[in-house]
Amino acid sequence: MNRRWLFDTSILQETASSLPSQKALVQSQDTAVATALASMQYLHLSSVIVTATGREDSPVIGIFTERDVLHRVIDRCGDLSLLPLNEVMTEEPLVGTPDSTLAWLLHCMSHKGMRHIPIVDADKHPLYVICVRDVVELLVESFPPDAIK
Repeated sequence: MNRRWLFDTSILQETASSLPSQKALVQSQDTAVATALASMQYLHLSSVIVTATGREDSPVIGIFTERDVLHRVIDRCGDLSLLPLNEVMTEEPLVGTPDSTLAWLLHCMSHKGMRHIPIVDADKHPLYVICVRDVVELLVESFPPDAIK
């Protein structure tokens, strides 16, 4: 029997605030990569939101992710405790707000190759991070019970 599942497109209007998310790990642009990596590993997080001060009451200026480790850190020789995040982070990342829709988040992840989207307040202060895993989790939760076998 060939079943065709209908996708309920109303889920695409869900907002970032309704998604499961990671609390933002926020660190300063001067934080050493070694310190950032240790924090990420300890907290089981895949990104660091970078602000000038390393505080949540400061605007987002960058993001450092596991992808940055692969593309910007691995090839560098030397002591990672001397390498600051501002030399290897993604500067001025695209950010969303709690009202950003799932459709917009998926578009950014699919067409812009983003895996992590910082969610910020009106002053661009970090609130939390939406990652691909969070979106997949919401989509899977929306499946009809007999769709997963």
